[in-house]
Amino acid sequence: GELQHLRNSLPDGVVIQRVEERLSALGNVISSNDNVALVHTDLDRETEDIVADVLGVEVFRQTIAGNALVGSYCRFSNQGGMVHPRTSVEDMEELSALL
Repeated sequence: GELQHLRNSLPDGVVIQRVEERLSALGNVISSNDNVALVHTDLDRETEDIVADVLGVEVFRQTIAGNALVGSYCRFSNQGGMVHPRTSVEDMEELSALL
């Protein structure tokens, strides 16, 4: 099926894992770089474990500017990040410490 097609289309070192998650728009509820993933505060524990295992990152349940849609409210890489304009200085300092 589709999952096998994805696996066949990507290099062997790329891991693909299906996630059975109520919050199915994963781009809205997960934001990650090579070391850390921020996830929606209501993400299933099993999904959190899959994110940690598949991406090889440390996972933190987080909000950005008071919103749990971390993937919609921030973007970051290994070099830095961008956050929603309503993000407080305190939240930015906390994020800087995590990243």
